[in-house]
Amino acid sequence: MAITNLTVVSYNLHGINQGLSYLQELLLHNDIICVQEHWLSSADSNILYNLNKDFTTVASFAVDSILDKGILGGRPFGGMAAFVKYPIMIKFKIVSKGDRLIVLQVNNVLIFNVYMPCNDAELFTCIVGSIAEVICNKAADVSYCIVAGDFNLNFRQSDPLWDVMNCFLNACNLCLTVDHIVDSSAFTYRHQSLGHTSFLDYILISKNLSHLVTRVDIQDSGLNLSDHIPVILNLNFNFDIKCDVNFLDNKDSDGIKIRLLRWDKADLYKYYQSSFSHLYPVYLDLCNLSELPILDEYYTIIHDVYDRIIAALRLSDKVIPRASSNCFKHWWNSSLDVYKINSRLF
Repeated sequence: MAITNLTVVSYNLHGINQGLSYLQELLLHNDIICVQEHWLSSADSNILYNLNKDFTTVASFAVDSILDKGILGGRPFGGMAAFVKYPIMIKFKIVSKGDRLIVLQVNNVLIFNVYMPCNDAELFTCIVGSIAEVICNKAADVSYCIVAGDFNLNFRQSDPLWDVMNCFLNACNLCLTVDHIVDSSAFTYRHQSLGHTSFLDYILISKNLSHLVTRVDIQDSGLNLSDHIPVILNLNFNFDIKCDVNFLDNKDSDGIKIRLLRWDKADLYKYYQSSFSHLYPVYLDLCNLSELPILDEYYTIIHDVYDRIIAALRLSDKVIPRASSNCFKHWWNSSLDVYKINSRLF
C-alpha cells in the first residue's frame, strides 16, 4: 500500500484553548501536523496525547521549567508538539526534543518542528545551527528533510536575519515553499485589534523534493481562534506503508475497513525478529533512563515511551498475514469445535 499525497501542516496554536478546535479538524485530513505554543504543562499532556488515536504524538512543555521553580505568574507560554499518522510510519524515531525544536525521523524523512524566538538573533542563529548539525549528521537512510514552524521572520519585510536564513538554506540544501502559494498577499499572522498582518510561518523542504510539491495553502477556518493561520504543504510523495487493520480493502456493515491478523498462519520467528528490531531501541533507552539518579519530566517520558512501544508493535506485525473479516465464521468458537469433533464419534 502506498500513499501518494503527503500533507504536512505547521500551526501556531496561540494556546490550546484557541487552537484546539481547528487542530482536531486538521488531524482528520492531514498526515503530519507540527504545532507551536500549546501553552500546556506536562501535567496536562493527556490533552495532546488523546486528541486522535490515529496519531503518535511527541511533545515538549516549555512551561515546566517555570513550574519546577514555583508558581507560574502570568499566562503560560511555549510548548510544541508533532503528530504523525500511524499508517504512514514504517520507521519512526525521536531524534531530539526541546522547547524550541523537535526532530523526528519518519521513514526516510527528517521532520523538524521549530519555534523561533522573537527579536533574539543569537538564539535564532543557535537554533538554525542545531538544525544544520542534525542535517549534516543525518543517518544514511535519510533522503529528505522538511522543516516546519513559526520562524518569527517576516517574509515580506527586510530583516538582518534573512542573511542568516539564506546562508542556512544554502548550506543545508533547503528551499522555501512560499513560491507555491497562489495568493501573493497571503499572510500567516494577524493582529486583529491593530489590523496588522505578516508572514511568519514557513515550511522548508529539501531541494530534491521541490518538484513533488503540488500545492501550498494558507488555510483559515471559522474554527480557528489563534492569531496564526496554518500552512499546509501537499506533496506527491510515495510512502510504501504496511497494510494496517484499520486501512484495508474490505468493509464491515458500518463501512469501516477491517482485516484480521492470521496468527494461526504466521511465522512466529519472523514476528519475533521484527518485534525485537523495533522494540530493542526502546529497551536500550529505558536502560539508560534507569541509571539516572533523578528523572526530570517523568510524566512526559512515560508518554513518549508508551507511544514508541505502540508504534513498534504496530510496525512489527506487518510480517503477520491478514485476511478479510468476512472470510471467517464470526459466530464460530472453540466450544463448537468440541461439539463438531464429538458428533463424528457417533
